[in-house]
Amino acid sequence: MMVPILNPRFTLIGLLNKYLSTAVVTILFTDDNSTLLQLREGGTLSFGACQEPALVTVNGVPTPFRRDGDLFVIDTIESIAPPNH
Repeated sequence: MMVPILNPRFTLIGLLNKYLSTAVVTILFTDDNSTLLQLREGGTLSFGACQEPALVTVNGVPTPFRRDGDLFVIDTIESIAPPNH
Protein backbone atom coordinates (compact mmCIF):
# COMPACT_ATOMS: atom_id res chain seq x y z
CA MET A 1 0.00 0.00 0.00
CA MET A 2 1.26 3.48 -0.81
CA VAL A 3 0.24 6.31 1.46
CA PRO A 4 0.88 9.83 0.18
CA ILE A 5 2.24 12.15 2.86
CA LEU A 6 0.55 15.52 2.34
CA ASN A 7 1.49 16.99 5.69
CA PRO A 8 4.32 15.71 7.91
CA ARG A 9 2.02 16.06 10.95
CA PHE A 10 -0.97 14.15 9.48
CA THR A 11 -1.14 11.27 7.00
CA LEU A 12 -4.53 9.93 5.98
CA ILE A 13 -4.77 6.15 5.62
CA GLY A 14 -8.54 6.16 5.01
CA LEU A 15 -11.27 3.63 5.74
CA LEU A 16 -9.67 0.32 6.62
CA ASN A 17 -12.37 -1.85 5.04
CA LYS A 18 -12.03 -0.25 1.58
CA TYR A 19 -9.68 -1.28 -1.22
CA LEU A 20 -9.31 2.38 -2.26
CA SER A 21 -9.28 3.58 1.32
CA THR A 22 -8.91 7.29 0.61
CA ALA A 23 -11.55 7.38 -2.16
CA VAL A 24 -14.31 8.00 0.42
CA VAL A 25 -12.77 11.38 1.34
CA THR A 26 -14.58 14.26 -0.38
CA ILE A 27 -12.89 17.11 1.52
CA LEU A 28 -9.47 17.19 3.18
CA PHE A 29 -8.25 20.40 4.77
CA THR A 30 -5.21 20.52 6.99
CA ASP A 31 -3.16 23.31 8.53
CA ASP A 32 -0.62 23.52 11.35
CA ASN A 33 -3.23 22.95 14.07
CA SER A 34 -6.07 20.84 12.70
CA THR A 35 -7.39 18.57 9.98
CA LEU A 36 -10.93 18.48 8.63
CA LEU A 37 -12.29 15.54 6.64
CA GLN A 38 -15.61 14.93 4.97
CA LEU A 39 -16.38 11.30 4.11
CA ARG A 40 -18.88 9.80 1.66
CA GLU A 41 -19.61 7.06 4.19
CA GLY A 42 -18.60 5.99 7.67
CA GLY A 43 -16.39 3.16 8.81
CA THR A 44 -13.15 2.55 10.61
CA LEU A 45 -10.93 5.51 9.73
CA SER A 46 -7.18 5.47 10.24
CA PHE A 47 -4.50 8.13 10.05
CA GLY A 48 -0.92 8.65 11.06
CA ALA A 49 0.27 11.59 13.13
CA CYS A 50 3.47 12.60 14.83
CA GLN A 51 1.62 13.46 18.04
CA GLU A 52 -1.64 12.43 19.66
CA PRO A 53 -4.54 14.70 18.73
CA ALA A 54 -5.93 16.84 21.53
CA LEU A 55 -9.47 16.19 20.28
CA VAL A 56 -11.16 14.09 17.61
CA THR A 57 -14.78 14.82 16.67
CA VAL A 58 -17.28 13.20 14.32
CA ASN A 59 -20.13 15.52 13.30
CA GLY A 60 -19.05 17.87 16.09
CA VAL A 61 -19.21 15.20 18.81
CA PRO A 62 -16.00 14.31 20.70
CA THR A 63 -15.05 10.79 19.63
CA PRO A 64 -12.75 8.21 21.23
CA PHE A 65 -9.85 6.83 19.22
CA ARG A 66 -7.31 4.04 19.57
CA ARG A 67 -3.58 4.53 19.21
CA ASP A 68 -1.01 2.04 17.98
CA GLY A 69 2.35 3.80 17.79
CA ASP A 70 1.92 6.66 15.32
CA LEU A 71 -1.29 5.15 13.90
CA PHE A 72 -4.72 6.30 15.12
CA VAL A 73 -8.04 4.52 14.50
CA ILE A 74 -11.56 5.96 14.84
CA ASP A 75 -14.87 4.13 14.40
CA THR A 76 -16.92 6.81 12.66
CA ILE A 77 -20.09 4.69 12.46
CA GLU A 78 -20.25 4.03 16.22
CA SER A 79 -19.62 7.73 16.82
CA ILE A 80 -22.71 8.85 14.91
CA ALA A 81 -25.09 6.06 15.93
CA PRO A 82 -28.22 7.33 17.71
CA PRO A 83 -28.44 6.55 21.42
CA ASN A 84 -30.52 3.53 22.49
CA HIS A 85 -33.70 4.42 24.37
